[in-house]
Amino acid sequence: MNQVHEVLDGRGLAPGEHFVDSGYASADNVLAARTAEIDLVTPLLGDTSVQGRAGAGYDRAAFVIDFDARTATCPQG
Repeated sequence: MNQVHEVLDGRGLAPGEHFVDSGYASADNVLAARTAEIDLVTPLLGDTSVQGRAGAGYDRAAFVIDFDARTATCPQG
């Protein structure tokens, strides 16, 4: 991602938003795009955690994320 953004920026063509598939949804790519002032828009990968695969415990979907308030609430409150 960095190379693509650097080349585009060097040509004066850096996008404000870059839409990609879930294969690019890594923390490194999101942070690099943010540093370059580009919104990386991508779906998150499916939950492959032990809890998600087993259907037991708390997986990612069990938490309520409020991005505006920057808070996460666990299933127990």
